[in-house]
Amino acid sequence: MGALEQVILDTLAQAGIYGPPVNIEKVLKVLGLDDIFIDYSKPPMGGTSLFFDDLKRKWRIRLLPSLPPERRTFDLAHECVEYLALREEFKGPHYQINEGAAELLIPRKWAEECIRKNGLDLFALKRLFSTASFDTCALRLLRLSPWPCTLVVVTENEKRVMGRKKKAGLSPDEEVFVNRAFRTLTPLLTSKGRKLLRSFPIPDEKRLKIKKAYIYVWDRI
Repeated sequence: MGALEQVILDTLAQAGIYGPPVNIEKVLKVLGLDDIFIDYSKPPMGGTSLFFDDLKRKWRIRLLPSLPPERRTFDLAHECVEYLALREEFKGPHYQINEGAAELLIPRKWAEECIRKNGLDLFALKRLFSTASFDTCALRLLRLSPWPCTLVVVTENEKRVMGRKKKAGLSPDEEVFVNRAFRTLTPLLTSKGRKLLRSFPIPDEKRLKIKKAYIYVWDRI
């Protein structure tokens, strides 16, 4: 367990959070960051950020009012971890702050327990960690997978492949599965040799079509 990960777990305990889902408001309060500055300037100046308010003599978070709820939660978690890193004089690379935000919303220890009980099931993870977005849950499952894993996120306009070198690409069988998965509302599961492929479709509000699908390819060892 890394130093920052332990600080995050200690902070959750201080906030009285001992299991999912994580209430970000409790975390903000225990860190003294609950006095949020909602920036209504037009045009807004940048995005979510942590800053020291000279007038109030304390650290605050600047937030845009237009953020969708799930993005808002992740941004607040990110700034909480940014604050913890500053307070603890954490010297690691900045990309670890994003990973720390995911750790705050979906602690590794709790997520691994969910995986032990429910298997590699994105929907089960999302049900348990309901304050985290599907994107955050999907990336967390990718990071915590016990086998080498590729995650493909598909929308009508984009296909993103993560966890695999871009030059390698997807095999023809994997491409067929991905394209099929995006056309059905039903989650799919199939095996190809040592590969396990599973899809998690997210329908639109009227459940008429898929707006996004998360497809995992596990190379079982």
